[in-house]
Amino acid sequence: MSAQLSGTKKRHSTPGEAGAPLVQLRAVYKAFPLQQRLLGPSRHWVYAVNGVDLQLTPGRTVGLVGESGSGKSTVGKLICRLELPDSGQVLYDGQDVTRFRGAALRAYHRQVQMVFQNPYAALNPRKRVDSMLREVLKVHRLAGCSQMEERLVQLLEQVGLPAESRHRFPFEFSGGQRQRLCIARALAVEPRVLVCDEPVSALDVSIQAQILHLLKTIQQKNQLAMLFISHDLSVVYHMCDEVLIMYLGKIVERGEAERIFSQPLHPYTRALLSAIPVAEPGRKRERIVLHGEIPSATRRPPGCPFYSRCPQRLPHCQTEFPPAHSPQTGHTVWCWLYREGHQPIRMDQS
Repeated sequence: MSAQLSGTKKRHSTPGEAGAPLVQLRAVYKAFPLQQRLLGPSRHWVYAVNGVDLQLTPGRTVGLVGESGSGKSTVGKLICRLELPDSGQVLYDGQDVTRFRGAALRAYHRQVQMVFQNPYAALNPRKRVDSMLREVLKVHRLAGCSQMEERLVQLLEQVGLPAESRHRFPFEFSGGQRQRLCIARALAVEPRVLVCDEPVSALDVSIQAQILHLLKTIQQKNQLAMLFISHDLSVVYHMCDEVLIMYLGKIVERGEAERIFSQPLHPYTRALLSAIPVAEPGRKRERIVLHGEIPSATRRPPGCPFYSRCPQRLPHCQTEFPPAHSPQTGHTVWCWLYREGHQPIRMDQS
């Protein structure tokens, strides 16, 4: 699936229309032990998330983009409280989710749902569809015995599946249909936040557009706050209102999707965008090839994490993380090039 990167694209909402954030991450850090010793703490840690700030607002979709290993999925798990932060805050409606216990935690898990990357592994192969959905509705007490059958049919029709499919096992469905079942299961509890972790990367290209259209329709209808994690920048451009570029656990650029794709500022963002194929015959984009080694996630670099691969690195990039630079409202980049008055490499197009 591809999207045109030029021209004007109508967005669902603007920051002024969106209202107060529903989910906020404030300076969140998360590390995982790499080699757990029998006695005592681990000596080696993988620093997955390093001081991430993020906001999810009802009716808007935030895209999280970066290479594999940059920490995107960990951010999604922190929002869903599948992982707990080492430091910083994860807030829901202004409340710290790490303090939720009992009924409050159950209510939070109902409000925040996740659509996983692999629909084959996300469904229990031993349970029929109706059994899986009934379990969700019973646990959260969302439907009585007399309403259960009607609710199951509504959920399946909402994601484009026939009512008869509720009597089938997951192995009887195609990949796209299984992802629709995962979406139906997430929607069963009527969430306010939806975290989509590479929801179409395991599907055929012909099916991806259908699932994306379904997600977009559901998000607009229910005014969900959505985090959309993806490698495919064309999909991100199509789906998202705001885009965050993540590299080695840090956010290096954030802004409205239109500005990120039309005026990328960080050298890493420009390199990612230069890899997108151009759909117009005769039009070429100069590819920015990155050289050098990616720093080890077990030894967090003190300066800019992109230093070892940046084609325009400066001496102090290695020792100091750059401050935020906002050339215009709704667009922020963390790069020393702008503080020092340099200009990043252009993405020449002809």
